[in-house]
Formats: sequence, C-alpha cells, structure tokens
Amino acid sequence: MKTSNKKAAMEMSVGTIVTIVLLMSVLVLGLVLTQTIFKSAKNAVDMTDKALLKEINKIYGEETALGIYPTTRILELKQGATAEVGVVIKNLLDSNQPGARTFVYSLSVDETNGGDCPGNPMDFIKIGATGTKILGPGDSAVGRVRFNIPSSAPFCTARYDVRVDVMNGETPEFYTSDSFDIDIIAK
Repeated sequence: MKTSNKKAAMEMSVGTIVTIVLLMSVLVLGLVLTQTIFKSAKNAVDMTDKALLKEINKIYGEETALGIYPTTRILELKQGATAEVGVVIKNLLDSNQPGARTFVYSLSVDETNGGDCPGNPMDFIKIGATGTKILGPGDSAVGRVRFNIPSSAPFCTARYDVRVDVMNGETPEFYTSDSFDIDIIAK
C-alpha cells in the first residue's frame, strides 16, 4: 500500500507542477498581450503636432493660410467631454522677406451668428484660445484649442471665429480668418 500511495503522490506532484507551469505560461502570455494592446492604443491616441500638421496639409493642400481640424468644421461634443480642435497656420507671405514672422491667432464667438448657447461659449475653452507662432516663409505650425464641456451644459451650438494676425513690429495686421462650430449633445 505504501508503494501505491508514493506512486499516486508522485503522479499528483508531477501533474500539479505541469499545471502550475502551464498556468504561469498563460498568465505571462496574457500580460504580454495586454501590454501590447495598451501600447498600441496609446500610440493611436497620442497624435503629435507633426502628424496633425501632416494630415491637415494633406486635406487642405499646401497653399492654405489657415486650416481647421476636424475638416468638417463641426465638432460634436457630449456633455462632460473634452476634445481638441487643430488650428494650422501657414506663412504664405512674400518669401522675398528674409527671416521669420510672428503670427498670433485668437478665437472669439461669432458676433453675427454665435449660435444658441446661453451664457458665454468662450467658457467652454480650457486652453488655447490664443496662441503665437513664429514662422519662416512657407513654414506651418499647429495650435490646439482644448474644449472642456461641463456635464451640466445645455444642448446647443456655438460658432467660433479664428482670426490670425501677423505682427508688423508691435502692430498686428490682419492675415486671415475662418470659423467652426461645436454642437453639444447628450452624454
């Protein structure tokens, strides 16, 4: 009887060890797969300024002084959401002028067709309502405007104007402008 108990105990020990090794292998493979998925997701979400500029230049072509991304110029934001709008400025001024020029962009609510949002829609902008870019002839730069819509925001539409000035010494001179809309929708 002792021999059969020892044999059964030995078989059980080997079976347990094999099971543990297999489970550890599956655990390690699962962790590696999870890590790979999260790295891929992070890379997909982490769009750099250069990638954004490249995409906007592809859409608008090379000779556009001001580009706005998303290209539909309508951004649907859910209550409580955060999103960004890309503003691309390209220096199309006379390339015979040497040196870089300073461009200043600013957002404001459209005075004639500002939408139907109560209060001040400028309060939805968390960062990037204004920006300064120094550009050489033919160069482009991206500005990002981040919107943070409160959970309590009403359903409404707001139109924002983007104005770009080029600095002539201390004096701003109009360069170009465009507009885009945000629609606040249910969560």
